[in-house]
Amino acid sequence: MENLFIDQDYSYIDETRIDGNVKAFEFNHSKGRIKHQFFKKEIPVKIDGKTYYDLTTPFHYGGPKISDCNEEDKWELVDEFQRAFQVYCEENNIISELVYFNSVFSNMVDFVCCYEVECIEETTDSTNICTGKKIWNSQLYENACIAMKVGLDGDFFPAYRRKKFF
Repeated sequence: MENLFIDQDYSYIDETRIDGNVKAFEFNHSKGRIKHQFFKKEIPVKIDGKTYYDLTTPFHYGGPKISDCNEEDKWELVDEFQRAFQVYCEENNIISELVYFNSVFSNMVDFVCCYEVECIEETTDSTNICTGKKIWNSQLYENACIAMKVGLDGDFFPAYRRKKFF
């Protein structure tokens, strides 16, 4: 079953409201594939003259999605995905990420080893909306928080702006 909320064309609808660009990281491996779609948003301060970014997923129903993978190969695939995505974040000046996992597909179960997962609310059909937080570069994250004068224990990137929007 295809996931409408992970469909890149559909995400462009939300792009104008979120103030970020729709991007997709597609990881292909002999064990399977993972597609991770997100909004890449510029952090509003420069650090040492450089621009950095944070990521969030569209519509509160996102997160990486596994396809073409046998159950016994899933954890190896997820581990390799995490390594590849870490390199992608470093190469693209991405400091942090907030994933709103898809409550229908429960994909947070597949990525609990990659993100700090927290269920934040229950929907009317008793499913949970869960988030996954990841700081990809802790030193730059700390420097950005200091420059923005927000606490390090706060959810500034990107949750703070996401909460302000909604």
